[in-house]
Amino acid sequence: MGHIAVSAGPNMWIWTGHENEELYLDLRHIWRYHSELEQWTRLKPRVNYSYMQAYGLSGSTAVVINDVLYVICGYSSFGNVSVIFGLNLSTLEWIRLDTSIHEKPSPRDKLTSWVYNDRIYIFGGFGLPLVGHLNTTGEYVEDESTTLQALPRGWNNQLCVFDPSLKRWSNPSHKGTPPCPRAAHASAKIGNEVFIFGGRHKTLRMSDLHCFHLDRDTWSGSLITSGPMPAGRSWHSFTAISDNRIFLYGGFTQDEVPLSDAWVLDVQMLEWSQLDVPGDSPRLWHTACYMANVGEVLIFGGCSSNILDHEKEDVLSNEILKFKVGIPSLERLCLSCAFSNRDVLQREWHTLPHHLREKLDCRLKVSESVQVDWSSESSGESDEDDADVDLVALPWPFL
Repeated sequence: MGHIAVSAGPNMWIWTGHENEELYLDLRHIWRYHSELEQWTRLKPRVNYSYMQAYGLSGSTAVVINDVLYVICGYSSFGNVSVIFGLNLSTLEWIRLDTSIHEKPSPRDKLTSWVYNDRIYIFGGFGLPLVGHLNTTGEYVEDESTTLQALPRGWNNQLCVFDPSLKRWSNPSHKGTPPCPRAAHASAKIGNEVFIFGGRHKTLRMSDLHCFHLDRDTWSGSLITSGPMPAGRSWHSFTAISDNRIFLYGGFTQDEVPLSDAWVLDVQMLEWSQLDVPGDSPRLWHTACYMANVGEVLIFGGCSSNILDHEKEDVLSNEILKFKVGIPSLERLCLSCAFSNRDVLQREWHTLPHHLREKLDCRLKVSESVQVDWSSESSGESDEDDADVDLVALPWPFL
């Protein structure tokens, strides 16, 4: 819960978050999930600086640029932070990208991010006031329940940009009407546009939709959509799955109810469609990655209970929910067929090209060591009003 997840090629990378209410996972804990082999691998990145050993974060945001995973901001045992780390996914080596306190965003968590022209954009979040940090533009609203605390915190709607080549933050001006200050919202980028949905502002969990036009640095203001609308929520996921569709899953309602609903937004028509999802798997503060190679959205981790009910223990998940929202590649379909019919076809595997044979052999080893549903793939037909869901669990709990 409160972890980050990013996709790079066939892999989904998982890092940080809570193991329990008091323990944050640090930089030495990272998992990689191979979407074709359905295989988890625990890796040990190298941390070159002793002061980085203690860092563990939740509520961070993350992106990948040129095979480097960037993790930005978050909440740690020290409180809110505005650090930015980079992990080289090839060498598994962490680096810290330091900037002056006055040249970076205020410490915050539950923010969102995206990449445009090899630069990292972050928006919003919950944390310390903007004063004393980058503060050219942006609005801050204090949470009244923290006013008497040593470090009051609140919501902001600040847009900041980090240039990895220069190791420099900026807080550029923009046009139009931005979303109000918020946290635990979600964003999805399609082409030159970023869509932001929901999140919490003060005591309200919202259902508004906004668009930021990256090529014009212009906010759209609140967009009007057609069709039935999702309920207001925070701690949801919002994932681009094509050049005109975004997949919304789960979250936490105004009435503090964890959600298990799934929606698709057509960004060209500005129309919502609710999917018919079998079962009931509520999730909040989870992550979602679209894996184009298999045509699936992978929902991982999160909480399935009322996270604000402190009289009860949080019910945390270590499962993957798999939503088939696209058409798998022909290679994927053929390998799945060869594997599903291995009783007949395995004796012919040796005639395949080496890289295909290697994938089948590896998948066979995984299936013999971990119980996974190896059901056959979708036929390739897609209905955007329905979604197929599978469950895959980690070898042992990761929360």
